[in-house]
Amino acid sequence: MKKQAKTLKSYALDFLVMGTVGALVFSFVMHISPPVPYTDVKIVGVAETRGGIIVSATFTEGECAFRSMSIYAERDGSEAEVDWVPIDGSPNKAYDRAVGKSHLVVKIYTFDNHPQTISIWTDHDCKNEQIRKRFAVVTLPLAAT
Repeated sequence: MKKQAKTLKSYALDFLVMGTVGALVFSFVMHISPPVPYTDVKIVGVAETRGGIIVSATFTEGECAFRSMSIYAERDGSEAEVDWVPIDGSPNKAYDRAVGKSHLVVKIYTFDNHPQTISIWTDHDCKNEQIRKRFAVVTLPLAAT
C-alpha cells in the first residue's frame, strides 16, 4: 500500500485540532490553578525608628482584589497584632495596587518593644474566593533585654 502525501487541507485540520486541544488544556489548567494574589516578594529594607520599624518590599501584584493587611510582632513566643501606616504614597490602608511590579513601604508601630519577627499577612478576593496569605516575615536582631 502506497503512503498518500499530506495535503494542505490535512495540515490545516491537524493545526486546528492541536490548537483546540492546546486551548482546552490551557483553559483547564488556568481554571484549576489556585489564585495567586502576589508573587516575588522581596524585603528590600528594614529600618528601626523611634517607636517603630519601617519595612519596604517589592513584589508583583496579581489579579486578585486587595482587601486588608494585618501585621503581627512576635517576641519570646508571644505574638500581638500591631498598628501600621503606609508611607509609600498609598492613599490608605486598603489601597489596591495595579497588576504588575509594585512596592510597599510601611511604618509598623512597635513602641520600642523590639520584636524578634514581624509577620505581614494580607487578605484578597480572588475569583470570588477569600485568600489569606503571609506576605512576608521579617526577622529582626534580638534586642538586649
